[in-house]
Amino acid sequence: MNFKGQVVFEFMIAVIFLVAIVFYVINYMNSGVYGMSVLFNRNIMENKAVAASDLLVKNKGVWTGTLPVNIGLADKRLVLNETKIQYLQSYCNSEYDGVLEKLGIKPYKAEIKIYNGSGYVLDCGKIIKNVTSAEVKRVVVSDKNTPLVLTVRVW
Repeated sequence: MNFKGQVVFEFMIAVIFLVAIVFYVINYMNSGVYGMSVLFNRNIMENKAVAASDLLVKNKGVWTGTLPVNIGLADKRLVLNETKIQYLQSYCNSEYDGVLEKLGIKPYKAEIKIYNGSGYVLDCGKIIKNVTSAEVKRVVVSDKNTPLVLTVRVW
């Protein structure tokens, strides 16, 4: 009895199953790695947003005239100086990339806003629609006892 054709057919079926299993495993691993990389990137953006908001509300900063050496808006912890906010607005209008650099946000982009109840006293950067971003909000007080909401978005 000659089963030579039977062995070749079974071998071909086994090879097809092996290729299908390898393809399934690679596809499964690829989808898992992509999901984890998105979460990892989002965590980095959130960390940068928290760090930038901490610098702004807890650090007095070092200012030479209207230009910051180190950016910080605080007079005391969680009390922001309105003059420094105006300086930061003018610095942001002229040197947006410099603001990102000094806050440690680069290579990401950011939107920094401070709302005082009637309007924005600081509006730095514009977020692009339909992007993954991380947002941090802080409620603080100005040196004139006005409640402020600081929002930092990083994308």
